[in-house]
Amino acid sequence: MRVFPTANILQTTLSQRATQRTQAAVAAGSEYVVAVGGDGTAHEVLNGLWDASAGQFAPVKMGILPAGTGSDFARGLGIHNFSTALKQLQSSQSSLLHVGRAQHADASRFFLNACTFGFGARVVHKMGHGGGKGWLGGLSYQLWALYSALGWRNPQIQTAVDGRPSCSRKTFLGAICNGPFFGGGLPAAPGQSPVSHGLQYLLGGDLARFEALFLMAVAGKRGHFRHPKVQTEVIEERIVIEPDPHEPLQVPLELDGEIWGFLEDRLEVQWQRGPRLVGEYPSQMSERL
Repeated sequence: MRVFPTANILQTTLSQRATQRTQAAVAAGSEYVVAVGGDGTAHEVLNGLWDASAGQFAPVKMGILPAGTGSDFARGLGIHNFSTALKQLQSSQSSLLHVGRAQHADASRFFLNACTFGFGARVVHKMGHGGGKGWLGGLSYQLWALYSALGWRNPQIQTAVDGRPSCSRKTFLGAICNGPFFGGGLPAAPGQSPVSHGLQYLLGGDLARFEALFLMAVAGKRGHFRHPKVQTEVIEERIVIEPDPHEPLQVPLELDGEIWGFLEDRLEVQWQRGPRLVGEYPSQMSERL
């Protein structure tokens, strides 16, 4: 690249390859690692920057150059095009990222943008790793949502936020958000910023399938998910999510658009300090980015 003549460009074609190559770049002494792609690529780079032996992120700055169809993380930072992303990458400033850490069934992963469970994660599972993104573009999530609604039933979920008593309810969709968008621009947490403290939680309760699909269809235009059966809450420290002991339905999970199995045990999500992100970003985003 003419803008960055000393950059070493590495292609990734397999799942987790970006994590492995990020780890190799850190070991080689790189000062920056730039994720070129969508939310999934940025997710893998983030997890490659984690130094498990030291219990902290490596002192390497992360950059993003969105080239995916969704790119909700970049959208949430106000990066809507390639030129804006390049301008941030050339900045002498950097911002401290706050990220989410999800722990479930003896596994632990970090996420940049969102962890969802229920119907939103079912859509990601149905899409798989391709899902027609290349030729469907931004319509991919919406079309797969229609298909995923067939046969869907709302599972019973138990949630507890910041140590408060848990509550059990039928849940269409749950999203733990570090950024304001998910699902290709759906405004799950307006005003939320990945460089601010804490997370936001959106819970779509016992919505009927087509009631929920209509709400998702109009949310982008309205800029919010306001509905009597939808609740939002700020997470100061952590949230614990568990399947109801008597719930026979499988509850899908996903992180940053990447499949992460099913909710089979206690899922605990908390925020923590992440790596530094190249560029300067506001700690609170406009609710209509």
